[in-house]
Amino acid sequence: MSGPNTAGVMTAAYFGSGGNVQVPTVLRRIVAFPPFQAFVLALLLKPLELSAEVDTNLTRLGSLLASLATLSSVGVQLQLADRHGLGQALTAAVAYKLVLAPVLAALVVFGLLQMHSRTREIIVFQASMGLQVAGAIVASEFKLTPPLSVLVAGVGTAISMVTIVAWYWLAQAL
Repeated sequence: MSGPNTAGVMTAAYFGSGGNVQVPTVLRRIVAFPPFQAFVLALLLKPLELSAEVDTNLTRLGSLLASLATLSSVGVQLQLADRHGLGQALTAAVAYKLVLAPVLAALVVFGLLQMHSRTREIIVFQASMGLQVAGAIVASEFKLTPPLSVLVAGVGTAISMVTIVAWYWLAQAL
């Protein structure tokens, strides 16, 4: 679990509890969060040397992880009928992540930092990626408008399949 996910869990706990956050409860949720458990397991297994066959199979399995996470945690819950009354929030979240965030990233790396390497393209490309599934999971777990969080992740991921290509071409052109 990365720093942003930990911060996201703490923020969700704060707003999901009406501002009454209890540290032991938040810590318990972080420790019970499957990505955190996988992170700890990876750290514990790091010193072990794996055979080439096991390594290859784990690499293949890992390459499916993002698709399976999207399908299981967002795709299955995605109900377009739940969008009523959420249009403005959905539009704002998707527009921010798929348009404004890449524009800000491009302004920083191309303008402010004047980077001249492939890294700048990667930064803009990463900023234009679809919304994270982890955010939808955390928001749903803390009952922070679950239909909206699932819609934002699902619709945003679908739309990002088009916008990501546009941002990639634009970053290469600059």
